[in-house]
Amino acid sequence: MTLAVAARHLRGTTRAVGALFLSLYVATIGTATYLMKVSLKDLDAYQINVLMGVAMLAVSMPAALLADRTLRIPRQHLGLGSLVATLMAAGSVFYALALARLPAGPAAAIATSYVIIVVALSTIFLDERFDLVTASGVVLTLAGVALLSLRARSSHQALGSRGSPRARSPSRFCMIWLLPPEMV
Repeated sequence: MTLAVAARHLRGTTRAVGALFLSLYVATIGTATYLMKVSLKDLDAYQINVLMGVAMLAVSMPAALLADRTLRIPRQHLGLGSLVATLMAAGSVFYALALARLPAGPAAAIATSYVIIVVALSTIFLDERFDLVTASGVVLTLAGVALLSLRARSSHQALGSRGSPRARSPSRFCMIWLLPPEMV
């Protein structure tokens, strides 16, 4: 086997493992988000995030020890790693607070909008390609968020105290379900 063939094989294996991890991420986060919505009847968003912090230690410490054989974090990367951890923790609290007050489906759909920020920052700072496929993905993401938001608002109003859903123009898709019915 030549070096080029070995490199292609390794790259293919790496992508397959990456796809497996991504599938596991989607399954675990999807299930956890649903269960979080259910548990928010008995726990508040802060309690759930404390439990998540404990679980992160329980899961990540053994994983880091298995993968790296150490828990040592290189000093030169401590600042950026701490910033990432703080932003992720704050985002988790904000998400749990939103989920406690909003329907689970639309909240999850709107939360996926963060991928647009990732795409934009990766294009600007990491020189990742922004081609027709990427642009289409951004448009489809926004369209999906808009559709799920409209559907949630329509369902909410159809079941509301007034009993009759009001007509809605497509230009009013921007999270209109967040507003009280009398403001829409």
